Parts: sequence; C-alpha cells; structure tokens
Amino acid sequence: MFQTMILNSGLLREYERGDYVYHAGDETGGIYGVVHGAFGVALSHRGGSPRLTTVVRAPTWFGHGPLITGEPRFLSFRAMEPSLALQVPLSAVRRIAALSSENMASLVKLLNLNMSIVIDVTGDLQIARADRRIAATLLRSAGMAHDAATGQPDIWLSQSDLSEMANVSRQSVNTNLRSFEESGWVELGYERIRIRNAKELQSFAYGVEA
Repeated sequence: MFQTMILNSGLLREYERGDYVYHAGDETGGIYGVVHGAFGVALSHRGGSPRLTTVVRAPTWFGHGPLITGEPRFLSFRAMEPSLALQVPLSAVRRIAALSSENMASLVKLLNLNMSIVIDVTGDLQIARADRRIAATLLRSAGMAHDAATGQPDIWLSQSDLSEMANVSRQSVNTNLRSFEESGWVELGYERIRIRNAKELQSFAYGVEA
C-alpha cells in the first residue's frame, strides 16, 4: 500500500546528461527515485567547491534531507547520463507518512537504505592504494560493488569525475585506467568507461593489500 501510494503520487521527469535535479542551497522540493540512468552526488565540504562523491542508480531514492530537517538542500544532484527519475512532492510524502505508523516505518526504512551508500563511499576512500581505490570507485559507479552480475557496465564518467570520487590526481586516474584496459578489465572511450571483467576488477579492488 505504501509503495503504491508513493508511486501514484509521483511524476516522471527526464534529465539529459549534465542537467541538475537540484543544487545545494535550493529550497525543499520532495524526494526522487531513480528509474533509469545515473545521478552524481556532489558535496561542498566546509564551504569549498562542490566535489563529486558518488554515483547512484536504481532503485536509489534521494532528496529526503529537507523531509527530515526542514532545511534547504545540502547536496547537489546531476544526471551523469540520460536519466529518468520519479519526483514525489514533499507535501505528498508527508501526507502519506501521516496516514499510519506503518507508512512512517516504511518511509524510514526507505531512507535508511541510503546509509549503505555512505558506508560504501567511506569504505572505498579508506583503501590505501590509489589503484585499488580507483577500481573500487569504478565498480561503485557502475552499481557492481557488491555483485558483478548486476549494475550497468557502461559508465558515463570523465577522468575528472573519477579523480574527484577516488580522491586521486587525474594523472593517477589516466595511468591506472590504461593499466586496467591492458589487463582487459575495462574499455575506454571519450568520457565513457565500459567494465569488461567486473569479477577481476572486484578481486583487484578488494583483495588483500600488499
């Protein structure tokens, strides 16, 4: 029932690559469910320039910060590729949640799923070796961090994007991507990366460090 009400209250919105769903500082405006494509999450740390932190794909929901705090957005979301999202107005979410304690519990459960994204990002950034951190970031961007058989192997991602997310230099990204390509793990294109062997990339990214 909760799922049906949420879906029936939403409006599908299309985004071209580079389109922003919203910026940090924007007023409240509902939650979004990723239907297709990918959205980059940018965070401004201590007032600095926004930096890309991760990429989210279906079935992720985002935009719930104002629902909890009542304050303006503190993250920015932009489409990394042609994408589709379901927008549910804040008023509709609040109305549905107020109907029953079960609905409120379902909403909390839905929003708590995003904690796994935070955990994944934190875990990847704790990988000491830059080459393995880059590999882990690629897998996360493709939705293949936990299961090599899922996700989207074709990633619309520039080297600048990857360097921001993995917290390494662009030179390091370039060097290691070429190495991954030589190993047959990825195929490089213009601002696009195709993962050709996710299992080998997983083994490298999350293996025991020397």
